[in-house]
Amino acid sequence: MIGEIVQRKVDEKGRVYTPEYRSKRVYLVNLGNGYFITDNEELAEAVSERASSFFNEEFLRLVTELDLGNIHEKAEEELSRRLMKSLG
Repeated sequence: MIGEIVQRKVDEKGRVYTPEYRSKRVYLVNLGNGYFITDNEELAEAVSERASSFFNEEFLRLVTELDLGNIHEKAEEELSRRLMKSLG
């Protein structure tokens, strides 16, 4: 279901079992603090492009808003949050 949160355990080799993608090629898009997963290459490319352009557009603005002490961690968290919000 759209918007459903699914929790899965990661095995000792770093694998996550997702039965809905069994025997399919999947694409993972790194969103900073999580991943977007799909079996649709065009969708993965679109999300990747949007994430990249979003990062470029927001990064400089965000740098001026944050305390420089923990800027990398805070920037990654905030950019991920804003990206997820912009994806809908």
